[in-house]
Amino acid sequence: MKRNISFVCLMLPAIFFISGCAGNFNLAGKWDGKMIQRDGPRGESGYIMTFNIGQKDSTVYGISRIEIPETPYFAEMKIKGLIKNDTLYFAETNILKQNERAGYFWCLKKGALKINVKNKSMEGKWASKDCAPGMIYMAKTK
Repeated sequence: MKRNISFVCLMLPAIFFISGCAGNFNLAGKWDGKMIQRDGPRGESGYIMTFNIGQKDSTVYGISRIEIPETPYFAEMKIKGLIKNDTLYFAETNILKQNERAGYFWCLKKGALKINVKNKSMEGKWASKDCAPGMIYMAKTK
C-alpha cells in the first residue's frame, strides 16, 4: 500500500504543473502596453496598445486599441484569439472606430504573445499583410 500512496503523491505535483501549462490562463480584463514597428513611421517610439478582452475556455474576444501618443489618432479593432499552451494567438478582424492621420492607415494585425502568468504580462511578434511587422509588450492592469 505504501507504494501506491507514494506514486499518487509524486504524480499530483506533475498533474498540477501540466494543467498550468495547458492554457488555464485567465486573460479577461484590460491589458496596456506598447506596439513597436521598427520599419514603420514611428520606429522604436511605437504606439500605445490596449486590449480589453473577455475569455471563454481557451477563446479570447474583445477590442484592441492602438493610438499615437499625445495625438488624437487612434483605431479600435475587433479582436479574437485562442490560448494554446502559454501563448495567445490573436487576430484583429475589423476596424470599429478610427481617426487616421492624413496619408496613413491602420493595419489589422495578427500575432502570438507569450503569456507570463507570474508577471501578468504578454509579449511577442505581430504581422500584417499591409504593414511591416513588429513586437507587442503588454501588462494586465485590470
